[in-house]
Amino acid sequence: MILVIQRVSSANITINRGAPKFMGQGAVWLFGVEKGDDSFDVGPLLQKALMLRMFPSETGRMDKSVMDIKGEVMFVSQFTLCASLKKGSRPDFFDVEVSERAKEVYDQCVVFLHSVPEVTLVTGEFSAHMNIDLVNDGPVTFILRRKDGRFFDLY
Repeated sequence: MILVIQRVSSANITINRGAPKFMGQGAVWLFGVEKGDDSFDVGPLLQKALMLRMFPSETGRMDKSVMDIKGEVMFVSQFTLCASLKKGSRPDFFDVEVSERAKEVYDQCVVFLHSVPEVTLVTGEFSAHMNIDLVNDGPVTFILRRKDGRFFDLY
């Protein structure tokens, strides 16, 4: 599983040209499911993201999490995060989980995030065309990857 986390001062998402959903200060999370990812990694991945100290305290240091500031999270599925760019110039999607299984994992994440009272959740729609407008705050961006019960750096 790959999760790209961007700190934002605001964002909105439009799904299939529908009415936009808006959010204020918080984070936009782009989520991809790789082949073989197991749902037991969902809780640890989301807990780490929720606890990530990426918002400034009164001293200016990144000491507060999205839960500490009672911020908002926009959670969006993005299968292209799992693409390989090793060969050629066309992305290879061999490592992307099949759609039905990826949707199960995505839905499990949404249920988990809805259970966190300190966070207001805005969701995308799995496998839909979405436009996201956001105002990066910083910019501050982090990438989390978890597979087989372990966190990995992407480099």
